[in-house]
Amino acid sequence: MYLPEAFSLILFLLIILLVPAWRKFYFFPNNQGEKELRKGKRIEYYDFLKGLAIFAVVIIHMAWFYAHLKPDFEYNYFFVLVNALTRFAIGVFFICSGLLLGPWEEVNGKAKFFSRKVSRIFFPYFLVMLLMGLYFKSSILGFVYMLLNGTALVPYYFVTVLLQLYLVYPLVSKYRRSKYFLSISFVISFVSTVVLGGVTIFGAWLFTNFFFFFAYGMHMRDFFLGEGKFGRKEMKFWFWVLVMYFLFVIFLPSFYYNARFFYALAVFNILYFYRRKIKKHFISFYEFLIKTGRVSLWIFLIHFQIGYFVSDIVFDYNLNFCLEYPLILIITFFSSFGLSLALSSLYNLLLRQFLIK
Repeated sequence: MYLPEAFSLILFLLIILLVPAWRKFYFFPNNQGEKELRKGKRIEYYDFLKGLAIFAVVIIHMAWFYAHLKPDFEYNYFFVLVNALTRFAIGVFFICSGLLLGPWEEVNGKAKFFSRKVSRIFFPYFLVMLLMGLYFKSSILGFVYMLLNGTALVPYYFVTVLLQLYLVYPLVSKYRRSKYFLSISFVISFVSTVVLGGVTIFGAWLFTNFFFFFAYGMHMRDFFLGEGKFGRKEMKFWFWVLVMYFLFVIFLPSFYYNARFFYALAVFNILYFYRRKIKKHFISFYEFLIKTGRVSLWIFLIHFQIGYFVSDIVFDYNLNFCLEYPLILIITFFSSFGLSLALSSLYNLLLRQFLIK
């Protein structure tokens, strides 16, 4: 972790700890909803969030290509800002993952729970990895190593971390309503990420680095799914977090990574607060991102390869940067989206035919 990034996280933490009301809003929030939870029904708003998050992921990785394929852009201030402002994405994904899981003790068919996660998330990952392994003629040992530790491509660590979190979930679920659940999970992730610099085992990122996001979703599940309401003071706090983060990014520019323990939560909560207005005033955008969110896994799995291919072609034309970057981003995103729709439909069809009786 870069020094400015670590410094910003430590300073954020100190400020929040020193202000009693802020400390309460962050570590001990109201987690009770106002309505009865809707069970068994897909909630479109969280597809919208996933759609927004995956678009941010594509933006991050298109900037990554500039930093690594065009040395002159490695420390370009524009890309430093773009990268920092879109780093809410992975935190939002993990929050949604924790939030959409009910208490483990209420899960009917625990074996089915894991088989569904394997078929819906990890088998698509395996298939994409298999195609890549065949294309690059990887050895069996190399293929298995990269499959398990998520090092085949830059984004794939996310899948291995998510697998670990699903395995940990039954062990921690019963503590999710505990008063100190968030505090303890924050300490685990803060030490793992900031103090230890990001813990890995055999090259794989350990779940502890991102556990806080997942735990936040679990802890706040009743509030968000029960359509709880934030108070004015609480919303002011989250807006201040946003303002402070923007100031850090402007005056302490650095290549920030995904441990956005304050920024990701602020974005998540502010979007939740304005969710109805977003839907009302930006209905077309909202509905498009819902469709995007429903195939976000497939976009996640294929966008990097598509982006690399598109960048390699577009870079050869030496276009003006103001045209070149948006062109790469647009082509990559919509190509990934279109192909993901096709892959998702085909995969779901095969799943119904061969795996689901």
